[in-house]
Amino acid sequence: MKKMKLVMVGNGMAGVRTLEELLKIAPDLYDITVFGAEPHPNYNRILLSPVLAGEQTLEEIVLNPVSWYEENGITLVKTASCDSLLLNADPRACKQILLNLLSNAVKFTRKGGRVEVEIEDAHDRVRLKVRDTGIGIPAHLLSRIGGAFEQADNDPMLAREGTGLGLALVKALVAQHGGSVRIESQENVGTTVRVDLPRVQPDRAAA
Repeated sequence: MKKMKLVMVGNGMAGVRTLEELLKIAPDLYDITVFGAEPHPNYNRILLSPVLAGEQTLEEIVLNPVSWYEENGITLVKTASCDSLLLNADPRACKQILLNLLSNAVKFTRKGGRVEVEIEDAHDRVRLKVRDTGIGIPAHLLSRIGGAFEQADNDPMLAREGTGLGLALVKALVAQHGGSVRIESQENVGTTVRVDLPRVQPDRAAA
């Protein structure tokens, strides 16, 4: 039976606990990808204070080591901190943008493929890149992708509803924030979606 794809954004205690229970009930039902906001596996947040005080190491409070993700066939994408990059944006909109892009990337990437997330300083912009090694988008459809209900169907086995609608929502939310979206893709190689959002300079944020 082909596994359904499950994407979890966040690698905290509650979310991973849910995954543990899900794996007990249906261990072979989902192909799971977890996107964390830190360069660590799941750890006990309650015990973080002793770590900050130097009384314990972070390794000592890890609840699910990297080996646990590997043993359960879970792809863990860890993200480095970007505290110096500030946005004046609606947090709910930013979460929706990231969730839609990650969902599309995972949905159209075959088992054994790769999804990468990158955030970088682009002068007066914060640049988010979601890159996958999925089925890609045909060149003649690139200009149409992102219109509501528009979807590339170059692989009937993987084509599903919602791709175009998801990207259309991303474009609309980014436009509301004065940003831009660029999509680069090649069939059977992968897709990169780049989102640029206006950055708040540190001196203005402190004012």
